[in-house]
Order: sequence, then structure tokens, then C-alpha cells
Amino acid sequence: MVPCRHRQGCTVGSGVGGSERAGTVILALRVPGRLNLTMDHQLIPCPSTGAHRKLGLALAVTLFLALWTPFGAKAQTAAASATPAPSPTGWTGFVQTQYGAASFWNVITADVDLGYSLTDHLTVDAGLPVIWTRNSYSPVINHDYYWSTLLGEPYIDARYSSTYKELHYTSVLTGTIPTTSQNKTYTTGRVGVDLFNHVEDPMGSWTPFLNFGASNGSVNQFIMPRPFNTARPYQTLGLLGDVEAGADYKLNMKHARGAKIGASYYVLVPGGPQKIYSRLVFPYSVLAGDGRHLRYYDSNFESTIGKYGSSLIVSGVYGVSARKGVSSISRDNGYSMWLDITRWHPLDVQFAYTRSVHYALDVYTVTLNFDAQNIIRSMLPHH
Repeated sequence: MVPCRHRQGCTVGSGVGGSERAGTVILALRVPGRLNLTMDHQLIPCPSTGAHRKLGLALAVTLFLALWTPFGAKAQTAAASATPAPSPTGWTGFVQTQYGAASFWNVITADVDLGYSLTDHLTVDAGLPVIWTRNSYSPVINHDYYWSTLLGEPYIDARYSSTYKELHYTSVLTGTIPTTSQNKTYTTGRVGVDLFNHVEDPMGSWTPFLNFGASNGSVNQFIMPRPFNTARPYQTLGLLGDVEAGADYKLNMKHARGAKIGASYYVLVPGGPQKIYSRLVFPYSVLAGDGRHLRYYDSNFESTIGKYGSSLIVSGVYGVSARKGVSSISRDNGYSMWLDITRWHPLDVQFAYTRSVHYALDVYTVTLNFDAQNIIRSMLPHH
């Protein structure tokens, strides 16, 4: 029996003196410019042709892997880079759920939105929210809380986004459609108009921003919702301005990629006569709170400020005076903090805390937003 001799693609060295004892074999595979493999094994005798076949098969597999790996990697990279980017125009849509909780109420708002991107800057869409509320003003005696469900106001909006030098800005114009029944829909009974503006200036991991806008009353916001107006327990009617300034910080740690934290301070500035419509108290209901801490929405379905002699009195809130003017009923200010998680695309999650200084109230919110653009475009025609 003799040791295996030289074969193409491998170099074989026998044992000492070429004896028939097991020696050392050195297998060297060289693929020019790609991979060099060197393997040391104990040489064993080759008693039959089967051993040669096995050795040839092993070398063939090794050579195949050595050649395929770089080509396969390049092919995958080329395929990935060849995947076209989503079209900036076409159908868009999302499903969003907002949950807000305070010490004496819970509000859940779910919205289905369908839109169309006319250009890479301009998008129009429409949606219909559904609102659930839980409060302690239960009309039944076997529960100390009560859940109610009503439709929100249908809305349409147009949003424009662009970049100017280092600044990114977005403007959203929203209009709500009034309905006639306050018993079936959370509505003020008036057309709602809201203009929201967002400006940000990315600076590495930091992104300072400024939001400002004006409306004829608070409007449900589903495009870039802010923690302080998420799942609110009331709506207002009357001229209202809002300003919010803050910053986001993108987390770069290994286990926190795709997340960011942020904080802001906000102010709601009303002007002229105001009304507040509660989502906690039913129309004509005698079950309500006492409206303390200026929480008028806790005391009556509809609250306004009127004159009683020389004093301003909040109607429906007995013993509560509006000493700060006819528009003070809708005023608010406070600060928010949040955690945004965007790594689970197409699902974005936000956990937030808001402290209303004006109402002396702590509110905790969770917002889930599912981007359904790919699903919608696969179902609807696009030209």
C-alpha cells in the first residue's frame, strides 16, 4: 500500500522517508485574488478507489463554497441595490390608535386613513376616527365606570413637505366635516379648520423642532400627532393658537437603534369666545364631576363663559368663575416627554407623558401607527 500521490489542486507530502506509515498531508487550495485555504491533516493509506472519490468530493465541495461565497454575496448586494425605491406618488394610508389615561378617565381613538401622494411633496387624504371613553360617571349601579363609543368627525387634509437648506418643514391643513347628531358623534356641530406647521433642523443625533399653528377649535390630529393633543377628553370651539418647542435625540446604542427620546414645552392660546365639549359627560346628563382645577370638561357636556352681573361665570359649572377672561376656558400649557420606537417598520410606537400645568393633570399616552402604504398599493391601481 502506498500513500496518495500528487493530484491537481492539492499538494501531498508523505511521511518520513515515504514509509507506509500514516504521514502528514497538506492541502492547499488557491483561488487567484479570492481565497487561499491551507489544511493540515493526518495522511491515511488509500486502500481503494472509493477513498479517492471521497477525497475528490470533499475537494469539490470546498472549492464550490470558496468560489460561490464571494459571487453569492455580490449577487445579493447587486439584487438589493437593484430593488427600486418606492414611488413618491401613489396611494398611501395608515391605521392609528391613540390611548390616553389620567386618574379619572381613559380615552381610545382609532383612525383609518386613506390618501394619495400627488407629488413627492404634496399628499391629500381623508379619514374617519372612532372614539371610546371610560369615566366614573356610570349610569348603572353595578359598575363604578362606564365605557361609551361614538364616531369622531370625518376629516380631509392636505400636507406639504419640503426642505430649505438645512431645514425640513411640513404643513398640514385639516378640515373636519360637521355632523348633526351629538348623541352619535363627538362633534362641535361646526366645520373645523386647523393649520399645523412643523419645522426641524437635524444636527447629528439631535433634532430641535418648532411646531406652531392656528385653528377655530381643537381638531383630532393624526398626521404627526403631539402627546399633549393625543386622545384628548374634550374638544374646543373658538379661535385657538398653539406653539410647541422641543427636541428629539436619536439613540445610537447597540440595543436601542431605531429609537429616540424627546421633550417639549407647549402653550395653547385662545382668543375670543370659547366653548368646550366634553367626551366624558353625555349631553343632558346629570352625572358629572365638579370641574375643579379648571377642568370644565369634567363638569358638563358643553361649557361656555357668560356674564352674570359684573362677573364671568362658566355656564354649567356652578360656583366656578372665569376670572382670567372670556377666552380662558380653553387655555392650557405644560410639557411632554416621549419615547419613539421606529425599528419595527411598518409599525411605529410612541410612549409619552404630559404634565398639564394649567389643569394640574398627569396624562399618559400610547400611540400605535401602522403604515399600510405597501398593502394599499398592492390592492389599488396606480398609474
